[in-house]
Amino acid sequence: MALSLTTPPIGLALLLAVGLSGLPCAAGAQHPVPSRGRPFHQRVPQADSVAVVQIDTVDTGRIEATLRSPMKGTLPERFQIKRAPSRPPALEAGDLVVLMLKGARPPYVLPDVGSGVIRIPNAEAERSWTPLLREAVMHPTRGEALAPLYLTWIDQGADELKESGLRGLLDPEIDTELLRNQVAMDRALAAADPQRSPTVRRISAILAVRTADGTAALLPEVARDEAQAPVVASALRGGAVHDSPGTRQALDRALNHQSAPVREAALFALPSLSRRFDDLPLEQIAEMARSDPDPGVRRRATRVLRSQLPVGER
Repeated sequence: MALSLTTPPIGLALLLAVGLSGLPCAAGAQHPVPSRGRPFHQRVPQADSVAVVQIDTVDTGRIEATLRSPMKGTLPERFQIKRAPSRPPALEAGDLVVLMLKGARPPYVLPDVGSGVIRIPNAEAERSWTPLLREAVMHPTRGEALAPLYLTWIDQGADELKESGLRGLLDPEIDTELLRNQVAMDRALAAADPQRSPTVRRISAILAVRTADGTAALLPEVARDEAQAPVVASALRGGAVHDSPGTRQALDRALNHQSAPVREAALFALPSLSRRFDDLPLEQIAEMARSDPDPGVRRRATRVLRSQLPVGER
């Protein structure tokens, strides 16, 4: 899909989140796009109670829990939660979790078995996440109160929670120009950090290219030996949207990169770049389609060449 200069920052991020789902990383795996569940801050107002709890027992029809940190509503020190046998939450005794509950008295109801439970990995995470959670629950419409929690989830949470953090930050209801700029610069650094996990780098790149400054900070990543394919694709497509200096040179570097996934990422980004430049290296792409050592690159290059033909000749 070709993007125009008028593509809004959140629209670009959503296109990247969906489009990059089919792009291989260095290991050839595919990454999930953000799920359709509502962000945490949209679910908080519908809950009667929100709290960090420890799961004590999980029995048929009932879960017993001990309150550790209340965030919203009034809960007793120990209480029961109804458990639907047909859709039991994946909980075990000893788990630390954030629960969003319905009901004025026990046994409470866990209305959303999936997104109504947020797992806290360990005691250290509980200490650092609790004040961020409390701030987010108190101010569910303020992006500045939500961003620290969502960025922490992206950096420290399990993959599903990382995607939840991305989904929350892409909500236009909490988006402001100042917040977008702050997040973009922070995430550009994370996306370029080879010590971060591939998932963190991919998600961070999507957030970085929502602004021109974030994109400019990310484009040099294309030339690095350890460049990651989804990061390269985001940087190039962001460069096309923001008309960033150096985008054309970054494309050349990516097309000639030693990593096959990075070369494929450059080809993946070409539809976005085709409206910016009238000197795309079609001869090089034709050569890649014929003789690149990687079959995935050859297939992608062939698709690019076909897309340049008139509709009736494809």
